[in-house]
Amino acid sequence: MSIADINLFMFNTERNDMTIESNKKFKIKYTKQNGEEVRRFGIITDKCRGLGKRIKDLKPFLHYYDLEKKGYRYATNWEIL
Repeated sequence: MSIADINLFMFNTERNDMTIESNKKFKIKYTKQNGEEVRRFGIITDKCRGLGKRIKDLKPFLHYYDLEKKGYRYATNWEIL
């Protein structure tokens, strides 16, 4: 089942439960490996992989479409604002 088959994309963070609707804009904040904080607007599309865990260290990630950079991104250490 792809994310396009689901109207709502639900996930759990350490802080609280959140819901993202497919193709609805949201703001995400994450920290890069160099410590730089990034805030962007994004959406979940049918091509997004959604939530997962990296193979090398099992860190959770969110795969989303970045509306500002016009491309798909992976974010770790993230929160939805």
